[in-house]
Amino acid sequence: MSIFTNFFSGITYFTSDSFKASLEHTYFKSGDTWISDEGQVIIEQDDGYFNIHTGVHSSWGDPFEEKL
Repeated sequence: MSIFTNFFSGITYFTSDSFKASLEHTYFKSGDTWISDEGQVIIEQDDGYFNIHTGVHSSWGDPFEEKL
């Protein structure tokens, strides 16, 4: 397990190979996709992560933050 703070949002995540968790949400990994406890879908791409609900990419924001 590791701890990571996102540069854009300032949110700290606890991560392992199969899950990510912040103080508010938990994400589970299925293949190249991360699914939150509230149904958010984040796709792992070659150049980072992309939240298909919010349109946020990890190159300029925090796709796990779940804000539009």
